[in-house]
Amino acid sequence: MLQISKRLAGRVALLASAGIAGALVVCAPMSATAAGTTTTVDFNSSATAADYPSLAPVGSGAGVLWAPFTDLSGLNAPGISGETNWITREGWLGHNYVVQADGGDNALWVQKAEGGCQDSGIQVVTLANGRSLISAGHTAITASVWTADAGTDVQATITDLYGGHAVTKTVTAARAGTYNGLTFDFGNATTGSLVAGYSYARMTLVFDPANAKAGNGHDYWDNNCTDTGATVSKLYKVDDISFSSSAATAPVVGDKPHLLTFDDNDALGIQAVGEASNVKWAGVFGGAGSGNVVPSGGAASSAHAGKALEFNKGSGNAWSGINLVQAPGGVNTSGEIFTSSNYKTISFDYYSPTASPVQLKLMASDGSAAIKVFVATAGWQTLSVDMSTVGDWSASKQYTKMVVYPGFADVVPDGSTNAGANSAIYYIDNVNINGYGLASAGSAVAVTGLAKKASRLTVSAGNWTGNGTTLAYKWYRCTVVGATAKATAPVTADRCTVIAGATANTYLLGTADAGKYIRGQITATTSAGSVIALSRTTAKVS
Repeated sequence: MLQISKRLAGRVALLASAGIAGALVVCAPMSATAAGTTTTVDFNSSATAADYPSLAPVGSGAGVLWAPFTDLSGLNAPGISGETNWITREGWLGHNYVVQADGGDNALWVQKAEGGCQDSGIQVVTLANGRSLISAGHTAITASVWTADAGTDVQATITDLYGGHAVTKTVTAARAGTYNGLTFDFGNATTGSLVAGYSYARMTLVFDPANAKAGNGHDYWDNNCTDTGATVSKLYKVDDISFSSSAATAPVVGDKPHLLTFDDNDALGIQAVGEASNVKWAGVFGGAGSGNVVPSGGAASSAHAGKALEFNKGSGNAWSGINLVQAPGGVNTSGEIFTSSNYKTISFDYYSPTASPVQLKLMASDGSAAIKVFVATAGWQTLSVDMSTVGDWSASKQYTKMVVYPGFADVVPDGSTNAGANSAIYYIDNVNINGYGLASAGSAVAVTGLAKKASRLTVSAGNWTGNGTTLAYKWYRCTVVGATAKATAPVTADRCTVIAGATANTYLLGTADAGKYIRGQITATTSAGSVIALSRTTAKVS
């Protein structure tokens, strides 16, 4: 995992930077007032943690993930002590947020703890993929927010379920010690812009996003902050989140295929080179070194061509490793995940100088992990795992980070031993995520229909496999019989010419086709490239 630095080291695993926890449903339970599609989340129906699967920490830093602290520590915000301190309360003891009474009604209490990064926040609502928190003519979401300080900024962000296409709106809670009615109009966004028909299914809140009220200068709790953390803890309360939801044009697809080659043109893979830092999550940790190089030296070079990711344990820790990749996402891109119910397999080429374990860890957006340990042999090999065979993996979770520990495993398999920090050099290459590869036809391409003028022909090849496959069509008019289907376009000997303008999967035979033979072609394209499937000819058109 990305290693925790400074105080409280070792108390927490890698924190989720964006994502959802639990089921893809609106934060529940709730009261819904029927006014078209308007929903209000008022937190009144329950104070049980399990009833709020959407609540989850977000952002870098541990500001809303741990504690609260004990009453005796003096580190909690005013208002969190005695009965209102939920540190030992079942279901809430590991979170700096809770649903509990505030006067006569429940509200969501959130402590942004001392040391929390500027962007430490909380996910408050999720919808099912294909739904949106905003709708045409209803781009505003309202909420009641209690702040301890007057003039506190509150930043709301809506994204898809994978953190993509972020649109933010920052407003100011003017009054202290009371609930402020805030309106976040994403049609007039602070950053980003709305995409029509998009599935904005997730909403997060960050209180005091500059730590202006909480102070800015404290040692932060992990090494993800771009600046130092808050100097004091602050309490915030949220109630009555109201939005007008709608159906999006289409669900967002997050399981995009990638092949990390670590060559110079592999922008995603290059992020793993060098140390993990404040400006990039990926990279080595624990005292190791790395580079993207052509493998050299004995068996390392003889069995592999091109560049690979070199990992040198050096004099670092035995548990040193690589934050290999973080799912891309941002204001203008859709967020991604590394496994899904459709694409569960991860594979990579791996070189080990000795027989030793190697641990693969997938980090989910809720902070949990799924771990697979391989026992590598000396030399090059391809390691592959269907994550559905790993007990801690779940198709419903959003896995957005991947960590590899060469020569190390938390639990060492029988007959294997961890390789210590002995300057051993390992290589990783061709990391295949979400089914990267060429498309494949489910059956041979064929043309159906009568070979007669005014008849319509159809070309098909069954169900294509391949993540993100797109199909393009061509039709050819030929003067000789082509008795077999082919995996190439027609060559000179096939005596075929392209039929201009015929680019659909059907073709209506006309006068120019009389006495000729017709062939249909499908070009299937994925991110790995294109393949061609050419049919045999029809009978002579009459």
